[in-house]
Amino acid sequence: MSWTLHRYILREIIIPFVLALGVLTLMLFAGGLLRLVEFLAARGVSCGDVLLLLVYRLPYVLVFTIPMALLLAVLVAYLRLGNDSELVALKAAGVSLYQTLPAPLLAALVAFAFTLGLSLYAKPAGSLGYKKLLYDVARERVDLAFEEQAFSSSLGDLVVYVNHMPAPGKLQDVFIYDERDPKLPNSVLAESGEVLSDPDRGSVLLRLYNGTVFRVSPDYAVAEAIRFNSYDMGLDLQKLVGPYHSYDKGVAEMGLGELRSEIGATTDAARRHRLEMELQRRFALPAACLALGLVAVPLGARSRLERGWGVAFGLGVFLLYYLLLTAAWSASEAGTLPAWSVWLPNIAVGALGLILLPYANGSRLLTLPRRRRPKP
Repeated sequence: MSWTLHRYILREIIIPFVLALGVLTLMLFAGGLLRLVEFLAARGVSCGDVLLLLVYRLPYVLVFTIPMALLLAVLVAYLRLGNDSELVALKAAGVSLYQTLPAPLLAALVAFAFTLGLSLYAKPAGSLGYKKLLYDVARERVDLAFEEQAFSSSLGDLVVYVNHMPAPGKLQDVFIYDERDPKLPNSVLAESGEVLSDPDRGSVLLRLYNGTVFRVSPDYAVAEAIRFNSYDMGLDLQKLVGPYHSYDKGVAEMGLGELRSEIGATTDAARRHRLEMELQRRFALPAACLALGLVAVPLGARSRLERGWGVAFGLGVFLLYYLLLTAAWSASEAGTLPAWSVWLPNIAVGALGLILLPYANGSRLLTLPRRRRPKP
């Protein structure tokens, strides 16, 4: 009987979990990352590289979506059990709410173990692979630094505006403000241009056609305009900023052993604090599965919300958790709180779950908003 009950509750959790995980992951991917993918694909980057970028970024997204999906799944499962009076029937048969806990706790432990593996190993490896792939793409396709009808400052002391890019490496209606020589900045207008690069040597040439170079002396006493048919500008690939600029490992790309070694080796107190924060977060984010899975049981068992409202309520609980996590991270980063403070949201949510469990095991219902039904 006991195993049959737990298997039944697990089934009620697993199906919503899979659905919620897929939807939430797709929603996060549909944001900035897909805009980047669209940007790269429009400039001729291969489908293999674009797909690899998505794979590299997936562990980072899953570290956040797995705890959220688990919270929604457990909440929806217990809402259904409560709304169908199955929990009442179990209580009448002598089965308390505590006796149903092994199923959600087992689901939380599996989610925790999987998320921990992602956080400790897959996420830093994926972040490093993502960074390296973007750098390699930038070496081969420097024109990715430009975007149509937008000012780009990703080439260091150059601000570039391109009205149209008819083909990869081809530019039309180009404006450039060049501050590489602070004593003699100049502006360049050209009808067209092209990017010529040698990735192996790290050299890049921006060749402009049919334009004008405008120069003004620092005292504004002399101004000159030089017409040209062809004008070459040498660019330094190493000045590319953003995600392309380096192979160097940042804190987010370090493995667990590297983090611990760096903490022991560094003499900079601020950097040690930042490394310790990252180390604590690698464990705290997966542990959210346990805290959120625990608090979802009493919230779902003793509320009378329809499934749609239950999902909205679950998202609200996770939003509250995420706000607490962000506040703790910001305070720790500012030095107001110690590095371990990233655990405070887990402690708060877990404590709330433990407080609500005896309450939910009783007969009273939690007072939560209900959907108003129109009068007949």
